[in-house]
Amino acid sequence: MTDLEALKAAFRQGVGAGSPAEAKTLLGLPLDAGDHDLAQALVRRVALSEIDGIDLAANRRCDPRPQERPKRLLATSDDRSFLGRLDVSPGKDRINIFKLDDMRALTAVLRAGHFRLRRAAARRIGTLLKDGSSETIRAASGVLGANRDVEIAYEVGALQRQLPGAVGRKARADSSLWRRLAEEFEGNIAHFWEGTLMVEPLTLMPAEKRAQLLLRTRDLHDESVVYLAAILECSDGMSSAEPRTALLQSLQYAADPRLVPSLRAVLENGTAAVAMEAARALGRTEDPRVHPALAGAYDRSLIEKEKIVFAGALGHVGDARGVDYVRSFLGSQESELVQLALESLESLGNALDSEAIALLLDHKDPEVIVRAIRALGRIGDVRALIPLRGIVQHTPISALRAEAEDALDAVRARMELRGEDVPEHVTAVHAMEVVSRAQLSAKRDPASVRFRSHWDWWVGLFWMLLGFSRRAVARFESAAARRPGWVNPLLSLGMIHARRDRTAQALTAFRRAIDADRAHVEHNPLVTRTLALCFLRRSEQVEQDGRPDVARTLLEEVLSLDLRYVPASVLFELRRRREAFRLRANR
Repeated sequence: MTDLEALKAAFRQGVGAGSPAEAKTLLGLPLDAGDHDLAQALVRRVALSEIDGIDLAANRRCDPRPQERPKRLLATSDDRSFLGRLDVSPGKDRINIFKLDDMRALTAVLRAGHFRLRRAAARRIGTLLKDGSSETIRAASGVLGANRDVEIAYEVGALQRQLPGAVGRKARADSSLWRRLAEEFEGNIAHFWEGTLMVEPLTLMPAEKRAQLLLRTRDLHDESVVYLAAILECSDGMSSAEPRTALLQSLQYAADPRLVPSLRAVLENGTAAVAMEAARALGRTEDPRVHPALAGAYDRSLIEKEKIVFAGALGHVGDARGVDYVRSFLGSQESELVQLALESLESLGNALDSEAIALLLDHKDPEVIVRAIRALGRIGDVRALIPLRGIVQHTPISALRAEAEDALDAVRARMELRGEDVPEHVTAVHAMEVVSRAQLSAKRDPASVRFRSHWDWWVGLFWMLLGFSRRAVARFESAAARRPGWVNPLLSLGMIHARRDRTAQALTAFRRAIDADRAHVEHNPLVTRTLALCFLRRSEQVEQDGRPDVARTLLEEVLSLDLRYVPASVLFELRRRREAFRLRANR
């Protein structure tokens, strides 16, 4: 019998049976040690041997079983712009973000990309900082120092610790404080398991310290994670429902794969309140076991609030099966349901949702307004610029102003990655004019809406002929806002911007027109010629600005259209420049 087997036998029999002297010798205790000391040492040694026998690292490895394919992917795959083709892994017709060297583009992705893309951009920036020049470090410092995105706080914190100057010093000081908190927490766990501490360790910590500790759960030792898993699974022997829920909320951004089995158990067996928190945490964890668990929970759930949150968590892993279900709650009379729907649309929403979300900026509940602002920032539709600017300019509430400014930064960053630009002049007409929800959802616009849209469009053409471009743009925007699926005012917007050599704004209008009626755009000779020239000129502009990846993607985007009406010389130049970019990338 080995020493460990002998200790385990003594553990099962009790210290009063067998030979206590032998157990004391194996444990390194003096022979005159009391039974209390022997019992404590025996429990500690056996417990550690059991923890050592668990392959905790296996939780970090990929599950060899094939992952369930999402039933409905997010609608970003149709976006042919640079941002739409960015991906965290190589693939056909995709751009691998880990191959990018453009610091300006990467910092823009930190603001405008979806969750997993933002996390990948932070990792790529970390790679560039290790061997980067002073210019690279300076470019990253300003963006990282001002970052307030809690979803990628762990990755941004790791980047900040690499930086020189005040930002780096503060980050390293915070890291030293975290290490002290972690050591104190680990010590309290040991005392708790030994029975010398009768209070659960997490409850001893102030809320802000607990949040600071758990935000870097991925850096905790395995023994601490085992303890957290015990609380989640109610196997620590003391925790009640309240501290368990608080822990789940604190782990929302932890993203530690080692906790996936415990979070799945909570998701499947817990109450609706804790299951929602577990889903939020799982959705932000990169692990192949996450998607099947969330998909199964969504399909089984019959509770509205729970199902909305599950749909949003699925959106983080690229599964949009619940987007229509979530959209149906934007008009709910229950404020909490609207908030949850807006939260889920941060991961599920696209430009089609912008108008419905903008309607909620006048909601009576301030929390709904905050959620609507965040959703507009995550979606990044250019038409959200005007309502967001209105909040910045007119709200007396500082918190709303800060949220709107962050959302504006995200929209601008998204426009930059798509090769667009912020319009020089903000029109007096709301870009997303508020119309009734029934009109937004109707399959056919009412006659009054069609008449007013046509009137705005004809008046816009009149102003354009007279040379009053700003008034014409205002009328075209109004007509487009009344009938989002009507392509004529969008084409007029694109043409007037192109004639004024505002290529970035023209691209925005032409893309909206393509989304509304692609065939109509491609079969209009004048439009396709102007569109192709705008893409070509904008590609040249962004290349001169030092963004070759965005320039190349603009060329590939326009060349994916039917360009049979484009002059041969323009088509040749588009193809020549795209081939030049490809050759340059393969060197």
